[in-house]
Amino acid sequence: MTKSTIVKQIFTQLGSAAVIASTAVTYSYAESTQISDEVENRLSVIESRLDQDDSRVTINGFFSASFITHGDDTAVTDNWGGATDKNDFSALSNVGIQMMFDINDEMTMVTQLVARGEEAWNLEAEWAFIAYEATDALTLRFGRQKGPLYLLSEYIEVGYAMPWITAPDEVYGITGDSTYDGIGALYTFAIGDWDTTIQALYANNSFYSDNIGDVDLNDFITLSITGESENWTLRLSYSVVSGDIPALGGGIVPANDNTDISYASAGAKFDNGDWLLMSEVVSLAIDGPMADTDSAYFLVGYRFGNVMPHFTWSHMKNGDPGDRDSLGPIFGPAMDAALVENQTTYTAGVRWDFMAGVAAKFEVSHVTDFDDTKGQFKAGTLSDDSVNIVKFSLDSVF
Repeated sequence: MTKSTIVKQIFTQLGSAAVIASTAVTYSYAESTQISDEVENRLSVIESRLDQDDSRVTINGFFSASFITHGDDTAVTDNWGGATDKNDFSALSNVGIQMMFDINDEMTMVTQLVARGEEAWNLEAEWAFIAYEATDALTLRFGRQKGPLYLLSEYIEVGYAMPWITAPDEVYGITGDSTYDGIGALYTFAIGDWDTTIQALYANNSFYSDNIGDVDLNDFITLSITGESENWTLRLSYSVVSGDIPALGGGIVPANDNTDISYASAGAKFDNGDWLLMSEVVSLAIDGPMADTDSAYFLVGYRFGNVMPHFTWSHMKNGDPGDRDSLGPIFGPAMDAALVENQTTYTAGVRWDFMAGVAAKFEVSHVTDFDDTKGQFKAGTLSDDSVNIVKFSLDSVF
């Protein structure tokens, strides 16, 4: 039964009741006809509004059901909810709903709600902003939105949109939470055969880091430019922010409420339908005893119909043991152990798009080159100079 039929039945019943009541109080036939006409008019208004609302609302979703394990009996990862050698079916899994509501011809409300297995499936608003189309080329965003730090920033939560199960952690895992509350702008234009977008954001953010504690990022300013042609995507980004960082090492390193932080990235993607090549190079600089980080990755994949094997090299280096000797013979090494994270990962994987909107992925990663640091694992948990990680995922969009 359609919604129109249901509404019509309701108001027809109301109209009949009104006619019966009118007879009881000696309403005339003309008066009862007037009531029936009013019911029909109200019905037409409601049907028109329902049809209009249907065209103004867009709802999409995504889901990843994943598995991860690794071969080190004691190692615990910094990210992914602390993955261990146990079989974990929730750490990489997530589900999300994106809703867009056209308020009028120029303004749209956008919301993306995401629940992650590594966070006990607690629901969180990753996007919650109003987009105002000021001109055909300029769009303003007000509210909660992703910082344009990476090639994949806009859809980093959507596993189906990426070749990997998770983006390389050496690059995508160094900035903490990349969702900010503020004002953004996107300006699009053409340069020859290139569709170009300049994106700017002024915002704030607060998040918790296992290595540092509660971090407040204030006056976050970022500017990025992205160019897209037939097969190529090129991107540059630069960000500056003032961070409130808590005391470290039990107060040996005092809290700093105005730590200057900068972040620069460059990325490129080539995709001609057969070959897929992707790379990003990033640099994170933090004033004080915190470790600066230089990271990069390179992916190559080739599609055989709906199957794409791929290989990725990713690397991060953010200092050397001994960089904090000035803190003393006890606290210097302790801070190095907690903050310095060097590692290289080699990942071989395959993606199989076996149904419309559904992809199966399998990956094996070899993580090594820790250089006497903890890498991206909990301090003191590594028992070997390398770790092998196995992942599997079913990703879908709907």
